[in-house]
Amino acid sequence: MTHDGIKLLEELNFSWNCFESGWNEKLQQLADYKEKNGNTDVPEDYRPNPQLGNWVSHQRAKYQLKRKGKKHRGALTDEQIASPENLGFNWVLHERKVWGKVKNNAIKEGVKKYKRGSLINWEKSKK
Repeated sequence: MTHDGIKLLEELNFSWNCFESGWNEKLQQLADYKEKNGNTDVPEDYRPNPQLGNWVSHQRAKYQLKRKGKKHRGALTDEQIASPENLGFNWVLHERKVWGKVKNNAIKEGVKKYKRGSLINWEKSKK
């Protein structure tokens, strides 16, 4: 490719790194979600934009791997950690902490089969 061709593409904001471009697009969608909902806690099964829910879930999983010092393909950069944090992103959701406690309580009490909704109702009935 000629120097002029490269210059022309860059003037059109051409992205030479498709992975970075896609990541930045999802980050913008996260910012839009926050503007609309007041938080960055996108549910994994977010119906209006399932790809965003999936992306957020994957970012949290990658963060946990990095925090544990595990090297992996597609690891988050320091910038990819800081950018969502600047939006107020929570790497560990409170709901997940609560779910873990409810599940552990049910196991201790001998509940063998459970689903998230039924266990949360079970936990409420115990109070």
